[in-house]
Amino acid sequence: MKDVLKLLTDRGVKASRAGVYQTIHGRSQRREVVEAFLEVAEAEFTRRRQAEERTRQLAATE
Repeated sequence: MKDVLKLLTDRGVKASRAGVYQTIHGRSQRREVVEAFLEVAEAEFTRRRQAEERTRQLAATE
């Protein structure tokens, strides 16, 4: 949530925590909030995949 709000703020979009949750739950259709949420989620999934891959590589070298 913090990363979504920071991204929106950096882009000059005013949004509250409640507003982001409303968008996530489908009660709001603010496109800029949806896009920010998806970008943050994709970045997090990528970061986790990379961490898992590094872990596998380190485990394989032991």
